[in-house]
Amino acid sequence: MKKKIIFTLLIFVLAFISVFSIVKATNEDNGIMLINQNRMLGYEQIEDKDVYEATANIERKSQVINGNTYFCANNVMLSDVVINGDAFIVANTVTFENGTTINGNLFICASNVKIDGSYIERSIFAAVKDITFTETSSITYDANIIASHVIVNGTFDRNLNMAVDDIEVKERANILGTMNYTSNKEAVVEEGALIQNINFDKHVEEHETVLDVIIRYVLDFVRYFVLTMVIFILIMKFTPRFLEKVDKLFGITSFGIGILSIILIPLLILALLLIRVGATLAVVLALCFVLMFVIANSISVIAISDAISRKIKKVKLPILVVLTTIVTWVLFKVPVIGGILSFLMISTGIGMLLKYQFVKNK
Repeated sequence: MKKKIIFTLLIFVLAFISVFSIVKATNEDNGIMLINQNRMLGYEQIEDKDVYEATANIERKSQVINGNTYFCANNVMLSDVVINGDAFIVANTVTFENGTTINGNLFICASNVKIDGSYIERSIFAAVKDITFTETSSITYDANIIASHVIVNGTFDRNLNMAVDDIEVKERANILGTMNYTSNKEAVVEEGALIQNINFDKHVEEHETVLDVIIRYVLDFVRYFVLTMVIFILIMKFTPRFLEKVDKLFGITSFGIGILSIILIPLLILALLLIRVGATLAVVLALCFVLMFVIANSISVIAISDAISRKIKKVKLPILVVLTTIVTWVLFKVPVIGGILSFLMISTGIGMLLKYQFVKNK
C-alpha cells in the first residue's frame, strides 16, 4: 500500500513538473551544465529551444536539442540524440539507444523502459512497470526508481534507490555507490556484479485480522453515532427553531443549493486568497465550509428522522434519530450505493444549513 501511495505521488509530481518546469539542469558545484561539446559535432539537426511534443509515436535520431524536452506518446524512441537539458517523458514504452545522452535529469512515467548504450549525465526519476539498463548504459548521478521489475546492468556512479517487486542485477553491473532498495524479497545478484554497498529494506504487507476489522468498524460507527447525537442535542438546546422549520428546509431545493455551494464556495475562497486583503475572510470561510461538511450528514439524518416522525407520531424523534443513524451508517458501507447516499446527504445537509440562514427570521 505504501509503495502504491509513493507511486501515485511520484506520477503527480512528474506531471506537474512536465507542465510547469522551466528550470535548466545545473552543476552542483558552479551552477553550469556540463556539456560534452564533442558530442555535438557532426549533427545536422540542432534545435536551440525547449521541445514539446505529444503524438502517438515519437522517434528522433541523430540530433541535438539545446533545451528541455517534454514528450508524451504511446512509444518514444531516441537514437543517438543529445539533450542538453532535462527530459520529461510520459509514455507506454520508452527506448534510449545508440549513445543517446541526457545532459540533465531524466523524469519518466511509463510502462516499459529500456536504456541501451545511453548516458544520463545527472539523475533519473522513474515511475514504471519494467525498466532495463543494458551493460553499456551509464547513470552519473542517483537513479530513483519505483517499478515492478528492474534489470540492472551498466554503470551507476552514485546511488541506486528503488522500491520494487523483482530485481535482477546482471554480471556487468557496476554500482559505485549504494544500492538501496525496498522489496518483499532480496535481489537476484549474478556473480561478477560489482556493488559498493547494499541496503535492503524488506517490505512486509500488513494484513488486517478479523479483530482489526471489527475494531475499525466499531470505532467508525461510534464516531458517526456520537457526532450525530451531539449535533441533535445542540440543535434541541440552542436552535429549536431549526427543528420547527426542518420539514420546510428538507427537499430538492436544499440539495441543489448544496451542490452549488460545493462548487462555488471553493472558487470564492480561492478568489479571496488571490486578493491580499481577503486572505483572513478566505480562512474563515474555509473553516465554516469544512465545519458544514463535517456536520452535513448529521443534519440530513435529523431531517429524515423528523420526516418519519411526522408520519409515525407514536415514535419519538430521539429514537428515530438513533435508528436512522444506524441504518444510514450501514448503507454507507455498501459499495457504490453508500457513496451515492453519502453524497446526497452531505449536499442536502449543506443546502439546509445555508437555506436556514435565509428563512429563520421569516
